[in-house]
Amino acid sequence: SKYSVSIHHNEIPIDRISLTLPFISKSSHIFILALGKPKSEIINNALYGNVSYPVSYIIKNSKNFKLVLDKDAARQLT
Repeated sequence: SKYSVSIHHNEIPIDRISLTLPFISKSSHIFILALGKPKSEIINNALYGNVSYPVSYIIKNSKNFKLVLDKDAARQLT
């Protein structure tokens, strides 16, 4: 299906299904929740140029998204 994909990762023992980025990007409202220091660099890079993260695709291709960040995740934003 072009809307979902099956995901298996050797480091995570649970198989899962994920919605595809093009499908998510077409949603009328998207909320991106990022918590903690490890997400700070990812969010900063996604907003300001690094397109290697999946969240970058959503930010660049979605008309209506909202970031929900805690203080640690937002610490690198200017």
